[in-house]
Amino acid sequence: MVLYHVDFSLISGGYIGVDIFLVISGFLISRLLVDEFEKTGAISLRQFYARRIRRLLPISSFVLLVTALLGLIILQPTRINNLGDDIWAAGLFSANIVFASRGADYLNSELPPSPIQHFWSLAVEEQFYLIWPTVIFILLVLAKKYWRHIALVATLAAIAVSLWVSWKQTPLHPSWSYYGLHTRAWQLCCGALLAMTTRKAPIPPRLQATAVAWTSLLAIAYATYYYDNSTVFPGTAALAPTLAAVALLWTQGNWFGSRIILDNSVAQWIGSRSYSIYLWHWPAIVLAITLRNDDKVTLVGAVLLALILSEIGYRIIENPIRSSMRMRQHAKRAFAIGLACIALTIGAGLAISQATFTIGSGVAERADFSDTSYLDAAILNQVLPTNIQPSLLTAVEERSLIYRNGCHAFLEELDPSEKCVFGDTESATRVALFGNSHAAQWFVPLEKIARSEAWRLRTLTAGGCPFLGGSTPNPYCTAWRENSMQTIRDQHIKVVIVSQFYGSKPDDKNLSVSQWWQEELPLTISALRSVGAEPIILLDTPNHFRLDLLTCLSSHPNNIQLCNPTPSSLRKWKKISAVIKIVATETGVAVIDPTDWFCLNDICPPVVGDILVYRDGHHMADSFASQLDQLLGRALIPLVNQATR
Repeated sequence: MVLYHVDFSLISGGYIGVDIFLVISGFLISRLLVDEFEKTGAISLRQFYARRIRRLLPISSFVLLVTALLGLIILQPTRINNLGDDIWAAGLFSANIVFASRGADYLNSELPPSPIQHFWSLAVEEQFYLIWPTVIFILLVLAKKYWRHIALVATLAAIAVSLWVSWKQTPLHPSWSYYGLHTRAWQLCCGALLAMTTRKAPIPPRLQATAVAWTSLLAIAYATYYYDNSTVFPGTAALAPTLAAVALLWTQGNWFGSRIILDNSVAQWIGSRSYSIYLWHWPAIVLAITLRNDDKVTLVGAVLLALILSEIGYRIIENPIRSSMRMRQHAKRAFAIGLACIALTIGAGLAISQATFTIGSGVAERADFSDTSYLDAAILNQVLPTNIQPSLLTAVEERSLIYRNGCHAFLEELDPSEKCVFGDTESATRVALFGNSHAAQWFVPLEKIARSEAWRLRTLTAGGCPFLGGSTPNPYCTAWRENSMQTIRDQHIKVVIVSQFYGSKPDDKNLSVSQWWQEELPLTISALRSVGAEPIILLDTPNHFRLDLLTCLSSHPNNIQLCNPTPSSLRKWKKISAVIKIVATETGVAVIDPTDWFCLNDICPPVVGDILVYRDGHHMADSFASQLDQLLGRALIPLVNQATR
């Protein structure tokens, strides 16, 4: 996991470490419960939770509080409030829910990572601890004689249901599937099943165990090397690391090579400090990158710091509290410490989340958007105004009507209702907006034009779905494209404005983005004309191709021009635009190029007057888009009139 988080190239699938961790956790917890019942004939939930508190909460709370303090000092204001939310959520064992909610929002997907994002797996584990021992306890009370049989059946059912939900939900809601207990429970239950079925089983023969162990290690190595961020995960892809972890646990270490791999001093040290290492490594990496950059020297230094902190935390907090005889003998003390830890983390998180910040200086006047002369002053401005609209702290939450009323489809929401018709709904001039969120960002000025020109405007946009064929980032994108084409045909739409993010990728990894446009755009144009519509291509807005524009602005409020798109970003963007123009000329399709509305002499200012241009690294802010209706209208209206004569 640590090597994966420092971008070690050979382990692009290093995130499977969490899956292995969940299996081991389910196994160990269940084995402890089964052992206790076998020895005493009962299970003490009181002692179980006291042990979990001693093991997990003191050191994790300490890491959270230290990270909160350092975050206030190091992080930019745009990230601090989110950090506060993350900390109190971690204190309530619900960090996974917060991250799933934030990640499920397509518009927020470009935010920099939280320093405590790794706490999601601890939240899943803690939620499992609240449910699983209680289930076992209830089974013992209600059916003591047959509890094991019922538990086995219930565990198998939980595995089947959770795995099925993970398989079905991963393509639809990847964030909820990745972070959710409901889609991870089957991995914990696999470990639990092994613990219950092998409690009194003999150690497997060494030759058999060796074959199983090395096959499992190869499966883990395969997933670690071949899985990457494009892998649909967890879903069925998680079967390989999960089953491999189960198989390794089954061998009980009775295989050739186990002593070399597992029993050496380095492995023993890592094993004993693994929890502390896991807690410290991610905040150290994120905060180090924020202070410097993500070069290898910084990353290695962050890992070394995490190892040092882990050793200190293990010796001073984790091990003394876990092994304290006084706390073992008095569960009340463990619960008191646990409540104190929870209260401190929740309190610190709430205090940080409610903090207010003033970013920038001075007050800017609203620019005149009747022509592009507003860029002359914008490229010279170095200072972020305090009255910027929207605020950097709220920019990612800005939502136009197309989002608020559900007209921008997302995943399974494939065919928005007739409420997604704007302007003059009875007009014979029928226009559609077709594409992903980079088409949807033009809705605000386009809706103004539709009202003034008495057009019937139909929105056909979907988050993350390019209008070009040959790309299926989600299986529902293909269905959305087909439904959109049918809507264009059925509603006799005459003009279709198409646009999409240049960062979208083709399915064929052998194709560059430019080659994809060159091959698929003529096919899409032909398809639109076959259903009676004339396309108009609205080129993509100049892209920063960076994920932290708001963070950049908050970091450089007195030199905001540092947050302009880089020359390499602009070259990439211009190359794709040039290909599109060539195809458009060959097919006789009109093109609207908004470059001059954003850039002057390859300088694309992030702020114009008192208005923020982008709400993240590449989505236009609605406040800025709303000012472009005159410029867009001058280019678009003659084209629509010509196409609908």
